[in-house]
Amino acid sequence: MKKQCGNIGIFCLLISLGLLTLTWSTYQLLVADYKNLKVEIRQQQLFQITNSLMDCLNGCLETNSEIKDSWELDDAVEQEKIKVTVNLSQQKNVGWLSVRASSGACYLNIIKALAQPPEAQSVFYNYNAVARQINLSSTAIVNRQQVVEYYENAPPTTGEGYGLPQIKTAFLNFDIKNYAKYAFLFPTAETLEYGLANNIFFDEQGAIYYFPPRQTICGAGLFARRGDILLGRHTYFPDQLIIISNGNIVLEEGVNVAQGLLIAGGNIELAKNVKFRGKIFARNRLSIASGVELKDITTEQLIFRTNKYLW
Repeated sequence: MKKQCGNIGIFCLLISLGLLTLTWSTYQLLVADYKNLKVEIRQQQLFQITNSLMDCLNGCLETNSEIKDSWELDDAVEQEKIKVTVNLSQQKNVGWLSVRASSGACYLNIIKALAQPPEAQSVFYNYNAVARQINLSSTAIVNRQQVVEYYENAPPTTGEGYGLPQIKTAFLNFDIKNYAKYAFLFPTAETLEYGLANNIFFDEQGAIYYFPPRQTICGAGLFARRGDILLGRHTYFPDQLIIISNGNIVLEEGVNVAQGLLIAGGNIELAKNVKFRGKIFARNRLSIASGVELKDITTEQLIFRTNKYLW
């Protein structure tokens, strides 16, 4: 009898330990769920704060303003403070607006940018295309009064484009680092399938970047790069495309750009049957092959605006 009572006691003890373990585990799960829910709610609060402020300050990007301010908000429920920081900086022709809110370990940062064309008041923007030397095919469809050679000292006397209008001026002063602050890395061939999504892309690499051929790449995009950029054959860009390179820019045969700006510290080449609607500026040589169609747009159409995005 005593042995049976002892076994029952041990059994009851094991049951109690099991129930205690189960209760403790349930408690831990509830605590974890509560913490996760608390973080989720806090993230939603931070998003509402940053998103609303971004909408209110959006007009400041258009006016080239500069803002640097921060303040704290009290949360009466959680007894925690929310710190909000606003930073609108101007990197010459590029305005970067950052709105950041943080509370404890939670934070959220929303970015938006506006990029004016480099030296937008330059005489260059009165023309469709400007380069030191222009090789222009006789079968290219262009307005010859809008395709201009520039010179800084003596007028050029060589090149297939000799006889085009000439202007005396220095080349545009641009710096690709102005686009670097909150820019994305250059997309891969795989990510290009999802479009450019109104983003700014920056890369200081000197290697060639190649847009794949026979693609339709949707969404506006601004690309700033130290090295060369090539647009593959018969690739179509239906939205705004801005490329600013310290090197060369090549548009292979049949490329079609609906609204663009090309600025190269080296040469620019438009291969056969390229269609380009926009402005083209090359520090050195611009080659326009047979069948190229070149049309002009206004400087206002070259202003680049990103969407709001998390950083």
